[in-house]
Amino acid sequence: MVIFYDYSDLEIDFDFSSYRKFYLLAFSSGVFVSALIKDKLPKLSLTVAANGNINLFDQNLGLDDFIVKLF
Repeated sequence: MVIFYDYSDLEIDFDFSSYRKFYLLAFSSGVFVSALIKDKLPKLSLTVAANGNINLFDQNLGLDDFIVKLF
């Protein structure tokens, strides 16, 4: 199991070669980040997104501008 939790740097310094299958479970803003790094990951056997979406900063599909300004 590999857990990514720091999204300040989207570089992946991990050797996936010893894994036969790779499952991706993304939660909250991790769903958005996983869409950004998917080309850096090995072939995915299964992907699951929970409580998030790839359109995190979208007025209609993601966070409202009011919420974004709070951060």
